[in-house]
Amino acid sequence: MHQERASHAVKDITLEQLESARAVVARHMAPTPHIRWPLLVSRTGAKVWVKHENHTPIGAFKIRGGLNYMNKLKSEQPDCPGVITATRGNHGQSVALAASLAGLPATVLVPFGNNPEKNAAMKAFGADLIEHGADFQEAYEHAGGLAAEKGLRPIPPYHPWLIEGVGTYALEFLSAEPDLDTVYVPIGMGSGISGLIAARDGLGLTTRIVGVVAENAPCYALSFEAGKPVATHSSDTLADGMACRTPDAAAVEVILRGAERIVQVSEDEILAAMGHYFTDTHNAAEGAGAAPLAALIQERDRMAGRKVGLILSGGNADRDLFTRALERKLKGDRHYTKDQPKGRKLKQSDGKPDGMGRLQKWTTILAGCLMLAYLVWPYASLTRIYFYLKGGDEAQLRQQVDWASLRQGFREDLNRYAQAEARDLLGGGAKDSGVRLSLSWSSLSITNQIADVLATPRGLIAIFDNSKEFRCVLRGLDPGQKGRSLKKCMEKITPASKGARSYPVQGPNIIRWYEKLNYAFFTDPFTFQLDVMHGTLRMILVLERQGTGWKVTRITLPFKEIISQAP
Repeated sequence: MHQERASHAVKDITLEQLESARAVVARHMAPTPHIRWPLLVSRTGAKVWVKHENHTPIGAFKIRGGLNYMNKLKSEQPDCPGVITATRGNHGQSVALAASLAGLPATVLVPFGNNPEKNAAMKAFGADLIEHGADFQEAYEHAGGLAAEKGLRPIPPYHPWLIEGVGTYALEFLSAEPDLDTVYVPIGMGSGISGLIAARDGLGLTTRIVGVVAENAPCYALSFEAGKPVATHSSDTLADGMACRTPDAAAVEVILRGAERIVQVSEDEILAAMGHYFTDTHNAAEGAGAAPLAALIQERDRMAGRKVGLILSGGNADRDLFTRALERKLKGDRHYTKDQPKGRKLKQSDGKPDGMGRLQKWTTILAGCLMLAYLVWPYASLTRIYFYLKGGDEAQLRQQVDWASLRQGFREDLNRYAQAEARDLLGGGAKDSGVRLSLSWSSLSITNQIADVLATPRGLIAIFDNSKEFRCVLRGLDPGQKGRSLKKCMEKITPASKGARSYPVQGPNIIRWYEKLNYAFFTDPFTFQLDVMHGTLRMILVLERQGTGWKVTRITLPFKEIISQAP
């Protein structure tokens, strides 16, 4: 496939370009969380923060590049007949989903024996999947021929538009944690580390950037040592996101300029890190996503006590590989045979009676079932709350919410919004009358009244119905709506009759509610957070375990967007 030279463009990627790409990405996904996990701190000896790029619509950071690329392609070539690319999985998923959103057909080439789950995901996103070649390089070269033959737009794995989009993860992370000493990032074809370098330089930070590659695919490490691109004959690694044997020359140039060093990690170290991520954070990490943790553990003494960032670039591990990682973790390193080929099995524990082995097996299964039940528990609570909301069952709903916490959260959000709007009026050169109006409008009295109305069973029902009454209440924040009565708005909300409104309890209703689940995760063992699209409203719900159940303690709503769209 033809690869335009991108080094000059990458050098010139500015903070403004990254911010522009962030706006494009934000139309389709929420910022991913970054979390400090205490068990990882203990394991590594460093103050570790993990950037969870496994919490994107495709389970990997690559989606950011695809969204930005398609946005620019539609502007530059509105009559584009379709796109074609080669991949080991995540780049292909990104292209497939972004092309689908842009209304373009996508052809994706993968090598034979590629990750079957990633293949299935690419097909589900609408890609025409073609298997060709023994590895990524052969599939990549064949894609170039097909592009010329069929008149399709080739999308290389390394391109300025992709880097601008991918760099938005780094912009989010470094903006939130500017005092990071070092960030470890995996290297596949180089877009992830290039985006990180661009964001670091654009923000004017001194954070050290360490690239990570697999020992079995060391072309970028060899290139870094040589100061020029060095190809290899091997890329046989379980970390398919790093399975590269021919480096991109433009990427090498950027890495030489902006990276501190490159660390090579073994297959054993990658598998161990996958297991550590699951036990320490309850997150699934694919090989490339786990590689930065493997590198930090390798450099534990060097990084002790420092504030370190890890880029968990993706969580799309195939089932067999993830099973091997967990089995290795459960059995312990001493029961693992390092030199066994792919598909290797773990040895039975030395000297352990068969009965003990069976007991360990069933204990593990029971522990897994209990963990699964705990993970599903908050979803079950949300399902109940959902039916109470849609059925208008105030009595049942009253038991499912921590009303004091919810009311306080609404008050804080509304007051913050009102104060921001007042500052905008003042900063925009508003006349005296406008200033007086904004200051009156942003008073605690009005915003607290609105929060107190919404933080009631009937108020929540109005929110989730997205009703006229809900918007009526919020228009009380509009400076032009003087004299609006909140009481009159609430009088229009029909109280639920005994037995609640009729609402069919069917599976598809739950699916429609979660029209778009941006992410859901435990922020700690007793707090669960979801970012979802409910109709046209983006909501962030926080549940906390209280007593023997889970209760809603916070709902964050886009008040500015709601008010601006109100008739």
